Parts: sequence; structure tokens; C-alpha cells
Amino acid sequence: MLISSLLHRSVPALLAGLVTLSAGCGLADLGTAPSVGEEGEVELAWAGGVLGCLFGCDAADPMVAGGRAYLSVVNDDDLPAFTVESEDPAVVSAAAEGGSIVLDAAGPGEARIVFRDAQRGEVFDRFTIKVRDVAAIELSDDFHGDEEELAVMVGGDARIHLDLRDAADHHLQGIGGVSYTLSDELSEEEVNLIEAIAEAIAGIFGGLNNEGVAVEAIAVGSGSILVEAPSGAARTIPVRVVDAAAITRVELRGGDEGPTIGEPYNVDAAA
Repeated sequence: MLISSLLHRSVPALLAGLVTLSAGCGLADLGTAPSVGEEGEVELAWAGGVLGCLFGCDAADPMVAGGRAYLSVVNDDDLPAFTVESEDPAVVSAAAEGGSIVLDAAGPGEARIVFRDAQRGEVFDRFTIKVRDVAAIELSDDFHGDEEELAVMVGGDARIHLDLRDAADHHLQGIGGVSYTLSDELSEEEVNLIEAIAEAIAGIFGGLNNEGVAVEAIAVGSGSILVEAPSGAARTIPVRVVDAAAITRVELRGGDEGPTIGEPYNVDAAA
């Protein structure tokens, strides 16, 4: 059983703290060209992050119903000061926040957001936001569990990233569109869950659209995390928390030349 790993530490720190393991994140596409508003004035991209496009994804993907998503105004510096409003708040509400748009989706559908010159009050562009229900909950490609089981060492933490899909198999942007519940004898005595939407509200990883949950391992135990969407879509993720006594193998992965002080390395541990 592979223990959640991918610690990025220098060699001295690594040797001093092998017992604390945490999950890392994979990287995806470098980026796509931004989407353009109906009048060609506004350039928009979904805020990326560690699992999205490094420099932003276009705004063509729908966002998740019941969730929050962050839309970057790519050419914000070239635009006048503006406000943003939704033509249909029953589907999605919108508010400008610096160079980003914060979108909160109430339910599935489509609604245009309107960009208005803050000084003159004139509308200078519009863009349609698509909101879709969750049809499938998939694990992201960076999941480091063994056969879809997540193993974490006591005192460590791991992050589970999810890929939410609609009925047309489109990736859904945004966070907070699913809930997480401990089940199968796994309780708050063994693990603590921190959802992506809670982190965003607290200002941790705010402004990103990567749905997921942080798992903090407190005590030895096993069970599952049940992930559910209001649409009825669900997924169960087996989780096991182990202590140092269960570790049978530890591997350091890095450069071909061997460990070098100051360079990042990955740790794989097995139980």
C-alpha cells in the first residue's frame, strides 16, 4: 500500500522528518487562449491553479451547480473600472473582486453576466456563464492512492483533488458543489476534513477552481469518505490512516545524480 507522499523538502529536512507525509499536486496544461465577451472587449479565463491551466483556462467550460467559481479578467489593466452583474441571479450571481469575477451558482442553466463602466454606467460587454449539475465525480490524474485507496500517516495530511463532470462529460469549474462525509467507521477522531470552499472563504487557496478536500490524519483507522452532489452523483473514497510501525519501505525520488542539498525530492512510503 503506497502512502500519500510527494514531499518537496531539502535533504536535511527530509532526513529529520520522514514520518510526516503529505500529498502533492500534479501540473496540467500550460494554458489556453482566453474567451472573449460578446462585444470583444473583455477577455476571460477560469482561474487555474495546480491542477488547471498554469496561466488560465478559457471560460468555455461550464461551472458546477451549487458552487462558487472564479473568473479571471485577463485584460483587466486595459479596461475602465467596472462593475459586474448577472441578468439571472436565480442561475448565477456575479461580483467583481479586483481583476476577478466571483460567481455563485444557485442552479443549472445559463445566464449572461454584464460588464458596466463604473463611472459612466454604460454596459460595454456581456458573457454567458453555463451552469451544470454534477453527473460524475472522478478522481483527478494526480491521485496517489493505491488502487483508489488513500493512505496517510498519522500526523501527516493529503489532498484529494476531484474532477467533476456534467452529463456531456464536460469538466465543471468551481468549488463547493459537492459535500464530504466520513463513513464506514472512519470518524473525526481519526481524520479531519477541510473542504476547498472552506479554504477559499478563509483565504487559503482562494481564487482557484480546484474542487477537493484536505485530509489531516490524527489517529490510526480506516473507512471511507463519501462525496455527494445535490444531483445524486456520488463517489466513495477508501481511506486508511497508518502509523510509523506500519511502514515497510521508504524511497527517495529525485535527480539522477543522487541527493543534493537544497534540491526538492519526493518521498514514497509503503505499508
